[in-house]
Amino acid sequence: MVAALLLAVVLAALRRAYDAEWQAARLDRLTGTLNRRGFDSALAKVAQQALHGSRGYLLVYADLDAFKSVNDTYGHGAGDTVLRAFAAAARRMLGPDDLLGRMGGDEFVLLVHPHEDRDPYSQAQAIHATLTAALEGLGYADLGCSMGTVIVEPPEYPSQRRQLKSVLRI
Repeated sequence: MVAALLLAVVLAALRRAYDAEWQAARLDRLTGTLNRRGFDSALAKVAQQALHGSRGYLLVYADLDAFKSVNDTYGHGAGDTVLRAFAAAARRMLGPDDLLGRMGGDEFVLLVHPHEDRDPYSQAQAIHATLTAALEGLGYADLGCSMGTVIVEPPEYPSQRRQLKSVLRI
């Protein structure tokens, strides 16, 4: 009986350690966002769901302008503060099904489902304005973000679903 209880305690501890390491392998420690591996994994699941759903999404790539200058002038601590502030501002805009990942350095990717009451182009402009304002509020000269957005419409016909599946290699 004691041996079984001890085994259960050890297995539970191992499971918690495994779960923590699995999570850490998919998260960026500095910003708390998904890292490249975590984002790619989550994106594959979203792409699979898109084949069977009717929702489109915005895929947003953001790169921080003048970030290197902040690091060089004020130090890496200031750069870390900028990255955390950017991630926090982006996170506040996300819905429960949206994704945010740090691809490396000062590059982030967001996967955002469009609001039903707003066209995707306007939503992309609002995202850019919000993120730029958050960075400008930090007070560093020329700090902002450049952003590119792809509006992905859901496939409407079976042939489009096959094409999407082929492109995404699912």
